[in-house]
Amino acid sequence: MTEDLENTKYNDGTPVHLLTDSERNCMFYDIYCTGYTGPYYINSLTSLRGLAYDFSAVYSGKLCPTGWRVPSNEEMTTLVDYLGGSDIAGGKLKETGISHWQAPNTGAANESGFSAIPAFSNKPVLDNDGTTVNYWSVDYISGTGGQLWTLVNNSGEISRSGNTLSNQAFTVRCIKN
Repeated sequence: MTEDLENTKYNDGTPVHLLTDSERNCMFYDIYCTGYTGPYYINSLTSLRGLAYDFSAVYSGKLCPTGWRVPSNEEMTTLVDYLGGSDIAGGKLKETGISHWQAPNTGAANESGFSAIPAFSNKPVLDNDGTTVNYWSVDYISGTGGQLWTLVNNSGEISRSGNTLSNQAFTVRCIKN
C-alpha cells in the first residue's frame, strides 16, 4: 500500500474497537480500570494519515483488506536488504523534506516511493511530534512480543525491535498477497 492503514473494520466486516479517551488513559498509564483491553485502534487528530493499532488487532490476520496482509519480519528484511541494508533503507523509505518530519530528516530520499511520514511516537500520550514512525510486522516472538520497524528523523536507518507492551498502538502498512 502507498499509505498507512486506516481500517476501522476487519476484513470480515466486524468492527475494530475504537478506544475512548478514558480507556486509552487507563491503558497507557497502567491505571486499573474496567475499560476495554483490545484488540483496538486509536484515531487521533495528531495523525496525518493512518490509524494506530494494538498488536492483537495486527495479529488477528484480519486487519488488512482482503487480498492484503501485514508483512512478516522476513518480508520486511527482504525490503530492507533490497534497499541497501538497515543503515540506509530508512532514508529510502522516508518522505523528503521537513513539512511532516522534524528537521533534520537525515537520509530522507524516498527512493522507494514508500513515503513514510511520522505517525504516533512511542510515548504514553499519543503524540505526533514529527520524529518517529513505528510499523508493526505480524510476527510475535516469545519474550520480545510484537515486532516493530522504526524510522526516525535524525537517522537514515531503519531498526527492528520487540515491543512487549501490549498497551501500545502503532502504524500498519499492508502488502499484497
